[in-house]
Amino acid sequence: MTNAKILGTRVITNVYLCFLFGLMAAPIYGQNERSIISKLQKGFIERDSSYLMPYLDKELSFVGYEKDRTPIIIYNVLQNLPEIESINLFEQKEQQFILNFNYKDYPAIKSSIYFNKEGLVNRIELVDDLITQEIEQQHLLESVKRPSISNITEEFHHKTITFSAIDSVEITADWYEINPNAPTIILCHQAKYNRKEYRDIAPRLCALGFNCLAIDQRSGGKFLEIKNMTYEAATAAKKSVDMLDASIDLESAVEYIQKNYNTEIVLWGSSYSASLALFLSESFDAIDGVVAFSPGNYFRDKAPNIQIVLPNIDVPFIILSSSSEGEKLKQLFHNISFKDKQSQFIPTKNGFHGARALWRGQIGGEEYWAAIEEFLTNYLNK
Repeated sequence: MTNAKILGTRVITNVYLCFLFGLMAAPIYGQNERSIISKLQKGFIERDSSYLMPYLDKELSFVGYEKDRTPIIIYNVLQNLPEIESINLFEQKEQQFILNFNYKDYPAIKSSIYFNKEGLVNRIELVDDLITQEIEQQHLLESVKRPSISNITEEFHHKTITFSAIDSVEITADWYEINPNAPTIILCHQAKYNRKEYRDIAPRLCALGFNCLAIDQRSGGKFLEIKNMTYEAATAAKKSVDMLDASIDLESAVEYIQKNYNTEIVLWGSSYSASLALFLSESFDAIDGVVAFSPGNYFRDKAPNIQIVLPNIDVPFIILSSSSEGEKLKQLFHNISFKDKQSQFIPTKNGFHGARALWRGQIGGEEYWAAIEEFLTNYLNK
């Protein structure tokens, strides 16, 4: 994808909301609001930017991008629409419209949108703010500590294995075994990654008393100069490799451990796979616990919202994330009563998205490790 991908789903979602709500607030080209809203609703429902582009100032650009990038940013916005619950205009100051809006999966936000004298949108304040934040986050990730390939504790060697998924795709995994009867953690990576996300995490989990199975999922990619072999196998077999399709790999990994070992199973996910782990634990009796790093509603209407699933989960779980993600998740969970040995961890500082928070030498990583060790110790003593 293009550079617009730097926005990320969260940025894209909020960009669209400001854009949509601001247009609703202003009469444009002398047309009445009812007519404008009708066009916007059509664009909203059909995710078609051709309904929206006529109402943008031709000079509109977003911070860090030339104006020729605006159409593709708007296109990406339309592909990531949330469900809107309510809209209202908080205050109008000439051509500035301060908007207060609520939508289903995130807290309420106030921000300004600006129009030129012709009634066209020429600035979306929240978009620029969010893009700036996203760029800063990208810079942080570029400097983030990566898993170490060498100097790993040699006490817990691993071997690479393969087994068949439910749909016959060959799954590749790293198997760290300390004892055939020890509880096993199935380690699932985030988007664009592979099993090596856990290269220096798994040995530390072994030291805590767990076997570890780190799998390649079909929705992933090359990481640490190593290919994602399950992705390679799935594409060769002409199977879909969307994030939701990786649920087949998680379920197959659980069944593989269940079939070959008499052991309890903890399913561990990172980013999108954290959501899949929570989904599976609701109905898969073989799963005894879940570790979920940065879960979210990544699948739009193709899967249930996690706030609907969570109350139905009876097994122990811990949800971890960056601090900003954690506060948003906390808002989603505010009406949910966690059961015994179910908890959410929010770091005291910025933190990280996904399981990268645990990589060796990561700043703030020990705070995450303390939370993980406490959860797993309680799990072992359940």
